Amino acid sequence: MSIKKIASTIIVLLSAFQVFAQQGGHPHDPKMIFGSVMFMLMIGCILLLVKSGCLALGLLLSVLKPQKIIRLSSGLNGRLLKSFVAGILVLISYILLLGISQFIPKPYDGLLSIPVILLFFIHFILAFTVVSHFTGEKIMANISSHKTGSTFFAVLYGGIVILLCGFFPVLGIIVLSVIYITSLGGTATGLFTKN
Repeated sequence: MSIKKIASTIIVLLSAFQVFAQQGGHPHDPKMIFGSVMFMLMIGCILLLVKSGCLALGLLLSVLKPQKIIRLSSGLNGRLLKSFVAGILVLISYILLLGISQFIPKPYDGLLSIPVILLFFIHFILAFTVVSHFTGEKIMANISSHKTGSTFFAVLYGGIVILLCGFFPVLGIIVLSVIYITSLGGTATGLFTKN
């Protein structure tokens, strides 16, 4: 099954509750209230599953490649502004590559877009793990935890705190965006430098 079919199936399933909610004319109609609540619950469940999956992949990566995570995380110290600027450039380059793939003839458009999406996904998980470790190390140092130095627990604590920020309505999304852009830039520059 292609990515476009999966995405369209998810969109149809999510919009089913919204269509069901719009069938009622009055705002206090039980059908409308039920459909709206179910629609919001579906969105919440999907977001929770995606966030849990990111945290699980980050924890797995912290166990498989702890030295790389520690090296990239230490590279964020004192370079947050540089990493943010680099993250904006990295994000623009991903968008440009996806835009270029739209000009490729139809049967071959996946030759560029699928590797770019896959590379972005891997880069995003690595960046999330690195920034979770960076945050978790700061948390464990401030609470004088006996687990200080553990890559797994640093990623766990930092990842939970970062993901919980996203539940705050507007400010949380802004904070998450800044964190993710900074971590994308920090990992991109850290992968190409040796120190």
